[in-house]
Amino acid sequence: MIQIIWGILNISVFLFFVAYCITLGKSIREKQGFVAALFFVFGLLVLLSFVSKSGAENSKTKIFDLHEAHLEKDKFKGHVYTANLTLEKDLASTISLHIKYGKSELLKKPISAYTVRTGFVSGTNWKIQTIHFDQSSFEDTCTYTVSGILEWQILGITIYSELKDFTGLTDFKD
Repeated sequence: MIQIIWGILNISVFLFFVAYCITLGKSIREKQGFVAALFFVFGLLVLLSFVSKSGAENSKTKIFDLHEAHLEKDKFKGHVYTANLTLEKDLASTISLHIKYGKSELLKKPISAYTVRTGFVSGTNWKIQTIHFDQSSFEDTCTYTVSGILEWQILGITIYSELKDFTGLTDFKD
């Protein structure tokens, strides 16, 4: 619920900022002239493009390669499966863990993993830090630990960073 309120606050601040800039632009045009208003608008566009670039870089999916498939001798040979787990689900959004695991003969092991945050995410940014798997003595189960940071932002500026850790047990099914 707090994420919905934060998102609405973030959108409201942005709309107020746009309305204020339009009013200020009209005032500058009336007092200073069209060229001064043009420079003001150009400066705002540069500022907004800087904020949107930093957000675009953070939104890239970070995939953790757990198998070291880049080594030619360690290429996985066998069947590949996927597992999708919900780490956190609230009223506004969901954080999910997607695991690609392989099975060769009797051994099942994770190959790669990534997290995704979906839903209403306005004003917040999920940055994954680590994903760790601990293969148990049972061949079909694995313990996972996921750590990340949820950043609370207003107009692209981080106000608060919240560390989130998720731990659980997953079954590898055929």
